[in-house]
Amino acid sequence: MEVNMRRAVLGIIMAMALRTANVLSQTVIAQWNFNTESIEPSLGQGTATLLGNVTCTFAAGSPSDSGSSSNRALSIAGFPPQGKSARTAGVQFAVDTTGYENIVVWWDQRFSSAASRRAVFQLSADGETFYDAFVFDAPGEGWTNGVTFDLGNYPDLSNNPFFVFRIVSDFYENNAYAPAKPDSAYSSAGTWRFDRVTITGSIIGAVVEPPVILRQPADLVVPAGADVVFSVTASGSDPLQYQWWFGDSIIGGGTNRTLQIPCVSKTNEGIYRVVVSNRIGSVTSAPAALKVINPPTIQFTNVLVNLHRPGDASTNTFSEFALQPGEILTAQVCVTDSEGSPVSAMVECDPPTQDISWFMNPPVNATLAGALRFSPPENNSGRLFSIRLSAHNELATNTVVWKVYVPTREERNVVLTEYLANPASSAESPLFNPLRRALPAPNPTQQDEFIELVNLSNTEIDLQGWTISDSAQVRHRFADSFIVAPHGAIVIYGGPPSEYLPALDVPCIPANLNSGLSLNNSGDAILIRNAESNLVCRIVYGSKMVAPDASMTRWPDANGPFVAHATVAQTRFSPGLRPDGMKWDQQAQTNQIQGFRVLFQPDGNLRLRWESVGTVTYTIWAAERVDGPYSPIVTGLEASEYQIPFPERSQCRFYRVSSP
Repeated sequence: MEVNMRRAVLGIIMAMALRTANVLSQTVIAQWNFNTESIEPSLGQGTATLLGNVTCTFAAGSPSDSGSSSNRALSIAGFPPQGKSARTAGVQFAVDTTGYENIVVWWDQRFSSAASRRAVFQLSADGETFYDAFVFDAPGEGWTNGVTFDLGNYPDLSNNPFFVFRIVSDFYENNAYAPAKPDSAYSSAGTWRFDRVTITGSIIGAVVEPPVILRQPADLVVPAGADVVFSVTASGSDPLQYQWWFGDSIIGGGTNRTLQIPCVSKTNEGIYRVVVSNRIGSVTSAPAALKVINPPTIQFTNVLVNLHRPGDASTNTFSEFALQPGEILTAQVCVTDSEGSPVSAMVECDPPTQDISWFMNPPVNATLAGALRFSPPENNSGRLFSIRLSAHNELATNTVVWKVYVPTREERNVVLTEYLANPASSAESPLFNPLRRALPAPNPTQQDEFIELVNLSNTEIDLQGWTISDSAQVRHRFADSFIVAPHGAIVIYGGPPSEYLPALDVPCIPANLNSGLSLNNSGDAILIRNAESNLVCRIVYGSKMVAPDASMTRWPDANGPFVAHATVAQTRFSPGLRPDGMKWDQQAQTNQIQGFRVLFQPDGNLRLRWESVGTVTYTIWAAERVDGPYSPIVTGLEASEYQIPFPERSQCRFYRVSSP
């Protein structure tokens, strides 16, 4: 068994770069993966022994050993001192190869920076006499995976109950050990790790047949998001090896008879093949095409009309609503298919109701337009509706769901009547210290934010379990029972929770979650939910709904749109009170203006006219939307009419008149 050492080193370099077909197709006789932190083999029978004075522990295993959640390796240390005892320290494995020939040995090995760079692979056919078979040098610090030795040229190792091999450290040159990392120094404390030590062989006398594909992988057409399985059936001498390809690329881990691809998308679309091989040949399957069908695209715009209390965005793309009886939600829907396939759509509601209508225009090519309309009656109060629109093409389905809650009569009486999103930090600002604290808040731009809630009913309302959110997250939760008195108001403010308390005549509660109210000055949403997390009220405001010098308040009453507080009252804000400074349980003194109408003049102008109310003055308000924001265009009018230029045809204007 003597060999030329120089030729052996060159042979090892080639063997470590590429395993032979024998390695990939043979039967495993024994294997050690050390994942149970034991030197007993994980497969087959055999014995592992430490050589010299080395000791062992177990450490992190080879990255190539990904088959276990507990990936461990055998780590040995305690090698000889520099210049001493070459080829005596390492590890030995004994395996019975009876019934097998063409023996192959391979393993993964990690060299620490100070460990011996050179290792010698020694063989024995009788378990006692060992020969230096191969020498190999570590390419550097770290793992060297797939170190492989084909022992097919050593027939006395086949069918042998006494086959033993060793891996031991050796001098590199000048009777000295060299470190695995060239710029390090050798140390006997350096470590070698071993993982996936494997001995394979061919069964003696077995008839070997090349692989033949009996059933080809089939073409597949599936919807996006589906789980896909390609499969192949082949015959031939075991073991058969499989390697799947996608186009010209090998699929990592695709080494089984079946190829599973979860949750496919268009990026998975293409041609798949599998190569089936054993020790004497290989065969490539016919191509199998995967086509992925994307579902139709659903675009929609919601329109809210007949709102009893303005505040929500009249045009939006929300999927959740609080809709009072008589209010109307209309969703304008457009369904398209990117590949031009015919589309269809259907609407379902849970629980079922006759108050939903679905109008659908005839399809045009791959486009379908329709409108969904829902207007709940009073007997739907307290119910949550899940309206589902499903759009289909030849294979895939897309779904949009609208959640619509119809608040109870009691819940509809809880009204958000005022908010301040932009309090000031300067004492010179009109928006400084709006909560009348004895000592101003240390962080007023956040802690002086507030919203006002009013109970418009004649009975108490308990807010236990209710929440207040902005567009990002929940900002306040009424964890315990909290009673709002009839026609009473409460103020929720930014904080802090225990100091710098507001000096108002109504209950004031600091927001108790996620850094206060955090109302965005450039626009945000305020959402109020009941104890079941159903949406009771949503206020959506943009930058135009944040006044630079006042809070935003409902006007002329609690059911009106939001306007800048300073435009309807002498004060900039009134937390806990009506805009005119009266308590909410006091009867408001308002002048009822009757007969307000718009007259079109022959000269193209408009004339606003109404019935006079005593000796008072009037203010004219204008807005681009019915729910505001309204701004005064003239004040101090004594007459009961006013002429304004007719707006351009592309514009729309809404007008109000008030006194004053």
